[in-house]
Amino acid sequence: ELPKQYHSLGGQTVLDWTLQAFQHVEQIESVFIITNPSDELADRYALDYSKVQIKKVGGKSRAESVINGLNHIEFQSE
Repeated sequence: ELPKQYHSLGGQTVLDWTLQAFQHVEQIESVFIITNPSDELADRYALDYSKVQIKKVGGKSRAESVINGLNHIEFQSE
């Protein structure tokens, strides 16, 4: 079964719609996609969107994926 973020909506994927919105916000420097290590569909988004970084550290649950993602992101303070 195809994960919902990759389903087509109005000619592009749900994830494309989301990333396009973030791509145009000047204050957003990076967008991290946290995904399962076996998810090959996410890879193209880092090529299509300059702000996107793929982190293949997803867990067995959404909560585990969030924790793993936060642990792999380097935060910068102003």
